[in-house]
Amino acid sequence: MVQKTATTKRQIAQSKPLLVGMVLIVLCIGVGAGAGVYVANYLFAQAPEPIPPSVSVPRRLSKAPVVSEPDAVIPPIVDGMVPEIQRLETKQPVAFLTIDDGGVRQPDFPQYLRQNNLKATLFLANAFIEKDPKYFRAFVRDGHVIENHTLGHDLAMSTKPIAYQQQQICGMSDQLVEYYGRRPALFRAPGGRYTDITRRAAQQCNMRAIVGWKATIDYGVMRYQEGTMLKPGDIVLLHFRDGFKTDIDVYIKETSRAGLRTELLEDWL
Repeated sequence: MVQKTATTKRQIAQSKPLLVGMVLIVLCIGVGAGAGVYVANYLFAQAPEPIPPSVSVPRRLSKAPVVSEPDAVIPPIVDGMVPEIQRLETKQPVAFLTIDDGGVRQPDFPQYLRQNNLKATLFLANAFIEKDPKYFRAFVRDGHVIENHTLGHDLAMSTKPIAYQQQQICGMSDQLVEYYGRRPALFRAPGGRYTDITRRAAQQCNMRAIVGWKATIDYGVMRYQEGTMLKPGDIVLLHFRDGFKTDIDVYIKETSRAGLRTELLEDWL
């Protein structure tokens, strides 16, 4: 009798896993696999294994940083005269690339700006582009903006009567509408030379500002008006000339050294 009882207990112990398995199957069907695993751990008195210290728990990734909105404002028109800007007042790490004249036109210039992910404001004079205005349509397609640099690029324009200056500025605006379908809003005086009369003429031609610069790059040489490094908001002047790509390389190097990124001037005004 004792032997029979021991045998019966041993058979029950051996059949326990089978019974538990059947219970788990029923629970998984009825209430889900999670409940079945919980019951199994409870019946066998097994604690869940801890996560090894070397295994990192994935964290929810944060959103990509949001690019700050432009914070610069053009000074107002006062007494019928447009303001002149050389640097935008901003706390953000940006610089602005401007390219003048249009006298030298190489087929790979647009591609070079494109491959370096640069957007520029082009101040073009009709004296330089009237023989081949179509060349600059590739720049427009790439997102560059063309602005006013007068009809004749007369370096003595600022010394002449207001009627002449208006003809040079307003006439170039009309030409740019004809060439590219957009009326310019910014003006750069030939050689950077202007007077209050020039500012009044620009206002009468619906310009918003005369655009100067804080640094120039000519034939691979960077020249600063202030200090030895670009500052946030600085406007940089280049020209369409031989050595254009070298000048672009210097611009990229100097903006990188100053920790600045290039933005399109019109997007910040």
